[in-house]
Amino acid sequence: MVTIGGGELLDIAPSKARRSAGLVERLRTLETGAPAAVLETHIQRVGGGGARTTELRARTPFGPEGLRGYLQDLVARERVLVVDREWYVHTEAVERLAQEAAAALATFHAREPLKPGMSKEELRTRLGGLDERVFLALLDRFATAGILVVDKDKVRGATHAVRLTPAQQAASDRLEAEFRAAGVAPPTLEEAFAKLGLAGPSAQAMAQLLVEGRRLVRIREGLYFHAEPLQTAVDRVLTFLREHQAITPQEIKDLLGISRKYAIPLLEWLDNQRLTVRVGDRRVLRDGTPAAS
Repeated sequence: MVTIGGGELLDIAPSKARRSAGLVERLRTLETGAPAAVLETHIQRVGGGGARTTELRARTPFGPEGLRGYLQDLVARERVLVVDREWYVHTEAVERLAQEAAAALATFHAREPLKPGMSKEELRTRLGGLDERVFLALLDRFATAGILVVDKDKVRGATHAVRLTPAQQAASDRLEAEFRAAGVAPPTLEEAFAKLGLAGPSAQAMAQLLVEGRRLVRIREGLYFHAEPLQTAVDRVLTFLREHQAITPQEIKDLLGISRKYAIPLLEWLDNQRLTVRVGDRRVLRDGTPAAS
């Protein structure tokens, strides 16, 4: 409590008081501080977004050579971090963002234990929508420091691992067996879920884990084949092509005993995998397709 004017009491929270004191100190530094301290204060004030050399040149009176020297000094003393060539972030902001990233990932994993990680874009949004170049540089730094793990377009906490309960593992095994048994005429995920009595986000997460574990292969939107019968089908199609030079939709239907519903997506997937190329209504081997062993 602080007494003001005619004896009225004003409650100033400690955190607000500290922020006020910090603001006063920064203003004092900007007015009377040494050049390097003034420059550091400017970088500190902009927070996690950082400041580019051009912005700092406009805000300070040091000139290009002086500015470069003071920046090199701050980097050498690890007061600021340089990212994307001439972009500077204060180390206090970096440490704060590291804590926020770890906290955001911990919350995400607690809410979504079966998901392997948060998307990079979601984490970037949770960190205040940092410029992508700054975000990626910091992400690399956090990964090197062991704060988090980056896996393609996903980010996870350093200690996070997806662990299915025994009941979930049994359900996942049944789901995989359903697709394996269906061969290259599989059900939709929804049909498989309904048959096995699975539903909700946990069912979707189990299916995604099978995809990420390369047990299920996405052929097109809503169509997944089990990896083992798919590989058998691919081997049969490639053998047919080496013997006959081309294959039509009707021939792949006859070869694999499937309907057009599955034959056409499979042919398109083979094209996308760069194993075949379409010529008219037929597929032929693409140059570079491995020869039979």
